[in-house]
Amino acid sequence: MPGSLPLPAAFAASRPAGENPPRKGRKKPTLSQVILRAADVPAAGRGASLATIKKTLEGEGYDVRKNKGRIKTVLRYLLSRGALRRVGGSGAPGSFRLQRGGGSPKAEKGK
Repeated sequence: MPGSLPLPAAFAASRPAGENPPRKGRKKPTLSQVILRAADVPAAGRGASLATIKKTLEGEGYDVRKNKGRIKTVLRYLLSRGALRRVGGSGAPGSFRLQRGGGSPKAEKGK
């Protein structure tokens, strides 16, 4: 641009053109990590209900009302992968516990 002041050499050479500056701030845990942490209850317990999981998510800073579809999707994903086990109820409003032993629930039923 005609009439504009040139940039100082130290600023111009600090980073290559087209590279974005690094983001600063606290990195939040993923939704699945928070759900797995909330479902990690002692074996004697009945498991974590959906309401308990939602309260934990609110404590982590997630907007539960805005992301309720995403929460259900992540729950279904964790159930299908074998990371969670449903110990009560049916559908999303049930109780969940971590799957111990590493195997998928479908493989254990066949044995």
